[in-house]
Amino acid sequence: MAGYEWVALKTFKKATATRIARTMGPEATAYQAGHSKISMPQEHYIEETREDLDTRSVTEAYRPTGVDKLN
Repeated sequence: MAGYEWVALKTFKKATATRIARTMGPEATAYQAGHSKISMPQEHYIEETREDLDTRSVTEAYRPTGVDKLN
């Protein structure tokens, strides 16, 4: 993978499978990966969707006095 030597194959495979699943569905991911059942990519390659946690209220305690918010 020219230009992507820093990416591990496992990471690339998981990222690609997740993107295909989110745009085309898990069936397309299974087909692309050569699996006959969607359970294999769902269990091993497709990253689960997690809700984003807003931790700003906790981390704001570490902001130095007199520094405006960054956003």
